[in-house]
Amino acid sequence: EWDKTVVEDILPVKILSNEDAVDLEFRILPKSRRHLKHPIMKGLDWKTAPPLLGYNQVKAKRRAEVLAVNSENGDPIIIVRRYGRGRVVAFTSNPAGGWGMGFVGWTSYDRFIRNMVGWSASQRRTH
Repeated sequence: EWDKTVVEDILPVKILSNEDAVDLEFRILPKSRRHLKHPIMKGLDWKTAPPLLGYNQVKAKRRAEVLAVNSENGDPIIIVRRYGRGRVVAFTSNPAGGWGMGFVGWTSYDRFIRNMVGWSASQRRTH
């Protein structure tokens, strides 16, 4: 629903189509050990994160950084980039309802949301 809008220009991902929803059970995997140090990923216990039940299939834009991927096929799930003087993060699943039914009960859920919002809002030069 965001393709061909101003929002799409800002996002760190290329929206493939309006039919990009994939129903698939998977876990979030950090793309590499290095990505665990990113402020969004830091301090989160990904081994205990419950599975998600779907996501929107996208491609990372040039200059975007994929922090985490789908455990089943490697598709990007958490993607970040700078835009102008700001920062943008895309989480391609649903952290609260539908696909993320059990995700809100994860012990690191609150910190995950705080990390995403905090990193996006910060002006500090990290990652």
